[in-house]
Amino acid sequence: MLPHIAKDVDITVHTSTDGLNLEAVATLNDLAWGGQSNEKAIRKKVEKLRKRISQLPPDRQGMIIGRSAGTIVGYCRVVQDERDATCWVLRELVVHPDWRRRAVGKTVVIWAISYAKARGATIMRSQTHADNLASVAFHEAMGFQNEGPFVGEDGDRLVGFSLDLDHFMPSPCANTYDVDAHVAEIYDQFETQTDDVALLHSLMGQGRSLRILEPFCGSGRILIPLAADGHTLVGLDQAQTMLDKAAVKLGAMPAEVGRRVKLVRADVLADPWPAGFDLVVLGGNCFYELGCPREQEHCIASALQALKAGGHVYVDNDHMEGTLHPSWQKLGKRITRFPTGICADGTRVEGTTETVWFDTATRLWLARRGVTVTRTDGRANCIDMVQYKHPVSKDEVAGWAGTGSSSSRPSATASAIPIRPSRRGQSSGRERRRIHCEPSGTTDIRVLLRLLR
Repeated sequence: MLPHIAKDVDITVHTSTDGLNLEAVATLNDLAWGGQSNEKAIRKKVEKLRKRISQLPPDRQGMIIGRSAGTIVGYCRVVQDERDATCWVLRELVVHPDWRRRAVGKTVVIWAISYAKARGATIMRSQTHADNLASVAFHEAMGFQNEGPFVGEDGDRLVGFSLDLDHFMPSPCANTYDVDAHVAEIYDQFETQTDDVALLHSLMGQGRSLRILEPFCGSGRILIPLAADGHTLVGLDQAQTMLDKAAVKLGAMPAEVGRRVKLVRADVLADPWPAGFDLVVLGGNCFYELGCPREQEHCIASALQALKAGGHVYVDNDHMEGTLHPSWQKLGKRITRFPTGICADGTRVEGTTETVWFDTATRLWLARRGVTVTRTDGRANCIDMVQYKHPVSKDEVAGWAGTGSSSSRPSATASAIPIRPSRRGQSSGRERRRIHCEPSGTTDIRVLLRLLR
């Protein structure tokens, strides 16, 4: 399950000194460590902060600022390791004394981890003084592995920590559906299209039963019709509520259809994929369930590995060309989006999205996602989470399919055959599966990838 964040802490992400109140940050730092907060000491800290931040390019650092009612209550800073681009280091973590034990430290670190993951990080490292038992306990509670004591360059006794980011936050949004079973019901209200299923039918033709793998199978919108056609399928999904929904639907089908389907709860990034399939279906905008290019490329490589000789990968996803669309660049505005609706039992679900940070050139996007489930008796469950996303381009998908990851994909090449691109408009706001959680600015492309050996 994705870690939840404090609702009463607003977050901003800074990658340079632009727009960053260094004096307020320095004052908090001085206060947190018991300083006197005199003008001279603050000026010295400001210049030290300015120098640290100015030494690194924006894409190698991030300052995560937490505010309440406009006042900074906590912050942390992460930087990319100069020797390993996939490793980011938690350099500073400071919380206002009056805000300790209120999840401020946890919240800013979760945002820092999300930001680093969006930048391609797979591991985060940190260290603290050995006698700072509260900090040691905090790291361990956050999931950091204690790597033991060591002596720093200045002779201080320190403790080192590392965090496997793929296992800490394995998916940026799949577990939105596990917030409450009613979210899966709202999903089924939105996702009723069948044109992609009809296209798959026409591509596969008639006459033989295929062995098909569908990661991100959800509640079975694509998987179940294919099973009804006589194909054998394995469906993977991280959200248990979605798999439960699919199982209920299968239970209403003839028994032989259910016997042709195996549903597996799995994280497509951390867990191994089964192999030996004629077809892997990467449909329904599944790349939006993956937050950065590294994760999306891994998914393509895993799909190719899962095929048997002569197999195919079907890709159906919105794409965005060039820089990040302006609709993704509206900072600080919370907008009502999916999952929003009323369930059969009267339960109301409201989903909100607030853009917190973005990088225009790389199309990276970081947002606060809120889900509120209100039952008919007035009881409400409100949860805020972090999401990071990367709208793919056609060239990216084609490149990953053609070259993949040299360390993980088979020695083979992939050809891409465009299949009837959709002309759904860029501003419709209802493009394809799960896109209504996000801003617009994408169009749909359908591609059949064939693995040639």
